[in-house]
Amino acid sequence: MKIVVTGGMGSGKSTAGRLLAESLGVGLLQSDALCRDLLQPGRSGWQGVHACWGERFLTANQEIDRPLLRQTIFDDAEVRLQLEQILHPLVRQIIRQRAAYEEAHQRNFLAEVPLLFEAGWADDFDWSVTVWAEDNLCAERIVRRDGVTREQAMAALRAQMPSRDKARAADSVLENSDTLETLREQVNQLARVLRQNPLFFS
Repeated sequence: MKIVVTGGMGSGKSTAGRLLAESLGVGLLQSDALCRDLLQPGRSGWQGVHACWGERFLTANQEIDRPLLRQTIFDDAEVRLQLEQILHPLVRQIIRQRAAYEEAHQRNFLAEVPLLFEAGWADDFDWSVTVWAEDNLCAERIVRRDGVTREQAMAALRAQMPSRDKARAADSVLENSDTLETLREQVNQLARVLRQNPLFFS
């Protein structure tokens, strides 16, 4: 069974993904981690960034200046879109290959894809899970995590598909405005539901 976890920035989707992987006893493939790997010097993502912007986002030792790139995509929607156009096809190919490998070995597959619905990848999976929290809470988490201003955090949230729309589009929703233990209880309940699905490899 191919399962995907998504959600807006600051929703706690990575935490939920790790908890679900633990509850199901499966590995977790995170698209953000794939992006970081693809942006290593010489990799295909790095080459795409260099071809698009030259030295703009490179340090003196030719590595991607991640703080600069992150700040720029917060502030500039055009740069964010261009970066997605570079990375998304590469990430999707890796995810599809890994999912096919796990399926061929009769193993369940779990991925975390933040822009699942925006990118139009939902049909690549059998079951989608949206992690949801109020925008104000998500913004607070982004400010603490990334060291940006509240205005920048809210702008980043507005640039994404509204969290309520993500929730409506998903097969399951995990509400993450309370404690970690509350989230864990929801995840364990979801895991029980997934194990009963005919597509789930037991």
